[in-house]
Amino acid sequence: MKSKVELPAGTLSLEVARSDYSLEHLCGFASRANAKRGFLFVSKVLGKHIPVKPSSMTEIHSKLAAKILEVLGGQNAAPVLCIALAETATGLGQSVYEHLLEQDAALKGQSMFVHSSRYRVSTHNILGFEESHSHASDHLIHIPDGGLERSIFSSAKTLILIDDEMSTGSTFLNLARAYQTQNPGLERIVLVTLTDWAGGERRRELLAQMPAPTHPVSVLEGQYQWTVNPDFVLAPTRAAHGNGEAKDALLERNFARLGVLENPRVDFREILKPTGLLERYGKVGFPPPYPLNILVLGTGEFSYLPFKFAQWLEWEGQKVHFQSTTRSPIVLGGAIRTKLEFPDHYGDDIPNYVYNLEPHDYDLIFVCLETPLDLSHPLLELTKAIPVFF
Repeated sequence: MKSKVELPAGTLSLEVARSDYSLEHLCGFASRANAKRGFLFVSKVLGKHIPVKPSSMTEIHSKLAAKILEVLGGQNAAPVLCIALAETATGLGQSVYEHLLEQDAALKGQSMFVHSSRYRVSTHNILGFEESHSHASDHLIHIPDGGLERSIFSSAKTLILIDDEMSTGSTFLNLARAYQTQNPGLERIVLVTLTDWAGGERRRELLAQMPAPTHPVSVLEGQYQWTVNPDFVLAPTRAAHGNGEAKDALLERNFARLGVLENPRVDFREILKPTGLLERYGKVGFPPPYPLNILVLGTGEFSYLPFKFAQWLEWEGQKVHFQSTTRSPIVLGGAIRTKLEFPDHYGDDIPNYVYNLEPHDYDLIFVCLETPLDLSHPLLELTKAIPVFF
């Protein structure tokens, strides 16, 4: 299937070769506020720029895990190291990892998940690599200090790399080469994305350059061409700095930046207690026995546990959507209808955004945080949200 998408910054010409879902179900499109790359594949199933039902996300996470296991074909793949790319794929990757362990119990105790970060823990060694087209190109992976996590990190037979989409695969290649310096015995690599737009020729070239036999996995495979609009003028945006600063207080609790063998679990009723909602709904309790329209908003790299919170609310009978804030500046138009801008809450003075959020569409909005947040913070005022601290 071929199609063209006209965007303020140019024209995307698309050709879908294979897909488990329709293109309309998976993707929208927009222009980046980024001179390095003028277009953006806006996922409709990721839960980042567009609100998504948790059940829809879960279905695809489970499907990707099954595809990974199909590629591994029952061979002795362990130890297995899964790495997801910040900020977009942190929740996606951690949930896919959860489904991997559920679908193949043999991987438990022999696998580890970690995601890259733009925030540094000063006491940990760092593996760095570049995402050249990003507005914030530096990625940091914290190398575990010791124990089974360190052993798996340094001796994995299988490396699973997870991102929301692949256009050229250069970021995957940079990461795989950086990782091989830590583990020359790596036997295989699996590249996991929701959508793979590399195209046949570039994909073959990429796989030939990877430092170990490599297998791509996705729910859509296709290719694209980008034609720049010469009349498009990019408004100036502030660069995303602050990557090198230590965030020790932020990372005292390890949700995945320092590597986890099993995903963290949270008692969601306990974290709701400070919000006063349990008392507000009186005898019926919270969540109530009747459905509310609820948005759960993750923040930046902190996405997996907010997603699990949204999933729990949906299981409790609520009408729930999930999405997350981001540091990525995007131009209004195409799949981006609205844009809220506010200061970050990590102390770096970097603008953050939330897209396609209409506060009046929801009875309740939760902003889920891994850092303390002043109750006068503009994010809470703009979204009319209730902060939930993890």
